[in-house]
Amino acid sequence: MSPVAAHAQENLTLVVAMDGGTSQSRTCPDEALMTGIMLRVGLNIDAIGIRCRPINANGTLGREFADGSMMGGSGGTVTVSSCPAGAVIVGQGIKKSIMSPSQFTVLGFHCQSWSKSTRTTVGARMFVRAWKMWTLNPYVGDIPDDYCSSPGRPVRRVRTMAGIYVNAIGFTCLTP
Repeated sequence: MSPVAAHAQENLTLVVAMDGGTSQSRTCPDEALMTGIMLRVGLNIDAIGIRCRPINANGTLGREFADGSMMGGSGGTVTVSSCPAGAVIVGQGIKKSIMSPSQFTVLGFHCQSWSKSTRTTVGARMFVRAWKMWTLNPYVGDIPDDYCSSPGRPVRRVRTMAGIYVNAIGFTCLTP
């Protein structure tokens, strides 16, 4: 089994905005890592999907691709956010509204460079904001960003509870 596929998985916090929906997940294939997300958004996050990059035989990352269908409703406009080239997702940054805690106000992720020689992440993390609610509605500050606990292990899966809207979001990391 390959170095990447052999690792167990670690679930990051599932941030719940509202109850309900169907539990769903999308996972990058073996030998691929999550490098971005697709959203369908309007006033809320209507749907979410994943973007992955394969790990080439020489350890470099290949071309990014969408993997699987989007989870959630059919409304909103599609947006795509990805890590810079050569980086993969290692954490999540999800906030909810103070005035309406059943709504997400910020959805983002943390990226880190991928080392082709060690096949792990290295260097400083960088935050990519995929979506921010259009209002000036402040967000709840007590939801900490969540990172893969084992250094150098990236995200491969997004989990959700979704119906018409995305009601909960959490990422899953690879661990040794």
